[in-house]
Amino acid sequence: LTHTNGIMGENALAAPQEYLMPDSTFTSNQAMVDYVLNNTFLTFEPTKGSAYSGYASFDIIALVIEQKSGLTYAEFVNKYIFEPLGIKDITFNPTEEQWSRMITMTDRVAGNKCVAIDMGNHTFEGFSLNYTCAGASLAGSIESYAIFGEMLRRGGEYNGVRIISPESVKAIATPYVPMGTPG
Repeated sequence: LTHTNGIMGENALAAPQEYLMPDSTFTSNQAMVDYVLNNTFLTFEPTKGSAYSGYASFDIIALVIEQKSGLTYAEFVNKYIFEPLGIKDITFNPTEEQWSRMITMTDRVAGNKCVAIDMGNHTFEGFSLNYTCAGASLAGSIESYAIFGEMLRRGGEYNGVRIISPESVKAIATPYVPMGTPG
């Protein structure tokens, strides 16, 4: 389920489908997966192209994790990734204290001027905070992210704690070239 899967890949075919998605789709991994599988079409044939797929395809992975582990996606990543690594300042549902430390989102407008965007208390595009989207909506400090990045840099291990195998880290870091793409 990489960006070569064709599931809601950001391109001209995905945009009209995304605009038709009801707000109820953005409330849980189950709601997202159910909607996408039953109401959308692939934006290209899998492995024949590549386009950023921000949430739908990763929510499929999150839903499988939820169903197989018996934990919510947030509980799973906390138990098996963040707690073992000692990451404490990362969450899907920020506290008021964490909100007070959030960096203001900006966007470029005419003349390349950056303007602040009021996202309210949402970590990603107004998604409900009970929606632990696998492709978006996780917020944390740069220090917390640095620990995660350092774990990847060290082949899946940080401070003596192995999260994933070196082979998995290598696979993550290996660029995927879609089939039929000139080499």
